[in-house]
Amino acid sequence: MTEQGVKSYWMEPAKGAPDKRRIIVMKGYGCDAGRQRSFGLNLEHCRSIEGRVVGSDDRIRTADPSHFWEWAWGDKTKRQPSLVVPILPDRDLALAGEPLGGELRCEPLRSPADNPALYIAKYHRVANKRHRMDVYGLGNLHPEGVYCADLTFNDAYEWLSDYVCMVRANDLGPRIYPTYGQQAAYSLRTFLADESEWPRWHTNKELHAFEWDVKAAHPPIRVRAEEGFHERLWYMDFTAFYVSILATEKMPARARGYWPDGMPVERLAIALERGDCAMVECEIDGDTYLLTTPVLESMTYDQLELIDGISRGAVYTPTTALQRWAQHLYYVRVAAPETVKTAAKALGVTLWGKLSEKNRSWAPVEYDFDPWDSELVDIGPIQDFTDPDSETSFRLDRQPDGTVTKLVNDARAWCKRSYQAIGAHVLAHGRARMSKLMADIDVVYAHTDSIWATEPILPARHGYSHRKLNGVD
Repeated sequence: MTEQGVKSYWMEPAKGAPDKRRIIVMKGYGCDAGRQRSFGLNLEHCRSIEGRVVGSDDRIRTADPSHFWEWAWGDKTKRQPSLVVPILPDRDLALAGEPLGGELRCEPLRSPADNPALYIAKYHRVANKRHRMDVYGLGNLHPEGVYCADLTFNDAYEWLSDYVCMVRANDLGPRIYPTYGQQAAYSLRTFLADESEWPRWHTNKELHAFEWDVKAAHPPIRVRAEEGFHERLWYMDFTAFYVSILATEKMPARARGYWPDGMPVERLAIALERGDCAMVECEIDGDTYLLTTPVLESMTYDQLELIDGISRGAVYTPTTALQRWAQHLYYVRVAAPETVKTAAKALGVTLWGKLSEKNRSWAPVEYDFDPWDSELVDIGPIQDFTDPDSETSFRLDRQPDGTVTKLVNDARAWCKRSYQAIGAHVLAHGRARMSKLMADIDVVYAHTDSIWATEPILPARHGYSHRKLNGVD
């Protein structure tokens, strides 16, 4: 029975000046207006390319791609970088071609199958690496994702202008990042620049695996609806479920100690009395449970003594820094223009997931290409079909020479600057809240943050949306 001291590392403060890039909205128009969303177009189909700089009257509309890119790169003497945001990258870049006078620095990120609009690329001039251009698809930032391709040029420009203004005016930067998760994480680093209790990450792979097991044991609550007709249902959901958890609950900041081979119940009781966060794998009446702070703090000392034994356990110093950040995001959302309120909500909702995200370090494995797998090429990541409960996913990549390689990714693998304990606590608090709301009522359907029941759930309170529905199948 040993305790491991865990070395932790501070989350670094955000660095860099505010975003000084020329941010440009871009849209290409093909000769056949009814086929503007078709892929594989080329320059011969280009009717015109339109662009406008956010926060400026500087705009262009031309049928000459080279003219557009010369304008987008800007003044060579000022060396001002650019950020181009095509409304639909596959269409717009097919019509306009790659940024002329630049060299591709990184391939576009491979998109999840449910978000093909995700697009990130970086270019720089061969003669001057400081004169660079970034390209983000609008679907990376817009809440509608791939469906924002139907926006008009003016609507896209107005939305992006409001979003950029919201980020800059509320210290959510210092830069515009290509995803909500990245923007949320860097805004936290900016917000906590002078704080002493921000989260820390560790490099203990065994503790990381334990934290992942605990997080996996606390998925969102889901109750499947059975077929039938209901004369009346009451429906309730949170307006921002995970943001409300971050805004009100303490979260683990630094691993104080880890017991991989057994933890005394007395040590757990002392930690809880002191106000620490904790996670344990324990035996109660012959059954194994993975418990976190919200459940453990609700247990009396007599109830803790009923634990037959703790096989693994970890204790963390708590932090309220995330509470202040989440409350700040709440007020940002309240004050934001209607057009970007959904984006402000998304920044808060995605933070905990970004902090505890899966490791995306892909490793190649031996693979003999099977023609049956041809439809899976370039669409990963894919869950292992042979083991639905596996934490391992894979993708198949087609190389320039036509061969196909297989890359695998183990979600449980340790990754730098990952805060799995925070993710475990957010999910555990979410389950505890949902369980409390669902106690002693007949639930027809529930999913993460919404409940449908045959009787009133709770009186409507701040943060809830609660209404009656008549005649629901």
